[in-house]
Amino acid sequence: MSNKQKSNLSRFAPILHAPWEKGAAIDEIVHTWAEDSSKVSLHVPSELVDDLLAMQNWLHQKYKEYHRLLNDSKKIQSFFDP
Repeated sequence: MSNKQKSNLSRFAPILHAPWEKGAAIDEIVHTWAEDSSKVSLHVPSELVDDLLAMQNWLHQKYKEYHRLLNDSKKIQSFFDP
């Protein structure tokens, strides 16, 4: 992965680091902001809540998988480095 690709992915870290969840209102999605763990509330059309949550949480899982693979590759590389 190039540095440009890495920096592009890191731009989305604040919204990908944790799963999103339904809020108290029918049109509310709640997310935890990465930098300070504060709660962020988004109000969207209620018809979109389930789809947006599914999409965002799928992206969150892929983001976690990327970081796991990145960490594993660093461990493997360090094993072979002098």
